Amino acid sequence: MLTNKKGTLRLSAFVKKHKIMTPALPTFPEVNTKKGTVEGVEIKRLIEKFGSPVFVFSERIIKQKAFDLQNALEKYYPNSQIAYSISANRVPAIIKVLKEKKIWVVVGSGFEYWIAKKLDFSDKEIIFNGADKEELALFVALENGASIHTDNLQELERIGKFTIQTGRRVSVGLRINVHVGLRLGERLGFELSTGEAYNTVKLLNKKFPLVKVSGLRAYLGLFVKETKFYALAAEQLSDFALKLKRDFGLNITYLDLGGGMPAPGARPLDQEIWVVPEISEYMKEIAGVLNKKFPDEKPQLYIEPGKYLVDEAGVLLATVLDVKMTTLHPVQTTRGIFLKFRDNPKDAEGDFQLATVNASAISLLPTSQLRHHRIEATGGHSPSDEERRKTIVGGNSRMPNDFLGWDMLMPKLSSGDHLIFYNVGAYDIPRSEQFIHPRPAVVMIHEDGSIKCIRKKETFEHIVALDEF
Repeated sequence: MLTNKKGTLRLSAFVKKHKIMTPALPTFPEVNTKKGTVEGVEIKRLIEKFGSPVFVFSERIIKQKAFDLQNALEKYYPNSQIAYSISANRVPAIIKVLKEKKIWVVVGSGFEYWIAKKLDFSDKEIIFNGADKEELALFVALENGASIHTDNLQELERIGKFTIQTGRRVSVGLRINVHVGLRLGERLGFELSTGEAYNTVKLLNKKFPLVKVSGLRAYLGLFVKETKFYALAAEQLSDFALKLKRDFGLNITYLDLGGGMPAPGARPLDQEIWVVPEISEYMKEIAGVLNKKFPDEKPQLYIEPGKYLVDEAGVLLATVLDVKMTTLHPVQTTRGIFLKFRDNPKDAEGDFQLATVNASAISLLPTSQLRHHRIEATGGHSPSDEERRKTIVGGNSRMPNDFLGWDMLMPKLSSGDHLIFYNVGAYDIPRSEQFIHPRPAVVMIHEDGSIKCIRKKETFEHIVALDEF
């Protein structure tokens, strides 16, 4: 965090350069580090009841993020629908909070489709993405009227054969690979600039006339913060939709902009400063393009803000196992963070406090290998800046690159202290793995202050349940 005068000037220059009208402030659960509470609940009480480490989610924050986005869409483009990607966090109780807010779901596999149906989403509320849809799930979804987004010819062939066998007309959405000036492109989808997308529609019309393209989807990525790129994607999808109507008489009924939408807080490793605009700025840019391109009959706008909706709502509580001082210092490599010997080990200046915790970047917080999480000590630590120590937070695996935080200022830590990790609501739980430890419990603190365990802590038996001994 940039708090000194020099840092403030750099931050101001960054905001001006990227034309961020209203920088978004992180909406984290309310934490009182002196009292040791999160959302008014004692951290010690949570750990005693559910164990350490433990994921804690704020229902209030999830609802607030949904409310902010819905308000922005209602203001700038009412003909819209939010669809949450289950891949961001598939804990059912979290999805149910969003379902109550009339938010649809995006699924990427037969497993995620099964989850959506188990949570009583109608197929009209399901968008089925993904490069590897199991045939049974795909055909059931087609039969029931789910929105199918496809990104390859082989899948379109399967859908075409389905229409021949059943005589049914089906509508599909195409994942379009747009080129908006970003450094990295997408491996999935039909390329727009090369004519691949256009030729695919042409082929469908000729070979499978019962398959009609009714939607276009573009995915920009999780860390695209500039609103202009979303506007460019909306412009390219709009122009392509108009071209398809002119050349083939196709009526594109919706445009879908995916990518999770960037969340404030945790900074990507390749970004020195991470400031993102308020969600309303993205919606304003996108809506400006669509209102201009479609002055009369407007397509529906689908927004897929998986990460945006849940990332800030989740924190991880962990416990310090061991602390020591070290002359080793962290270096970032292409294989992750490692500790390096100093040229002069006797030089004590710049020593690091190395704290090992009962969590891991390898198995529990995999996104810490992509971005810097904010980490705080709880329970009465309030030293001055002069008393803070440069700190490395290491994980509890044997892997040499297992670090959850490095080169940060923290108070003097001791074994048994509790640390809180922010921005862990998206992509950490679904991508976590057991490795050498069972996965922890997940807890929800509801708006009324009540606490509920929404995923139980695993046991050794859970890890080996499918193994033969």
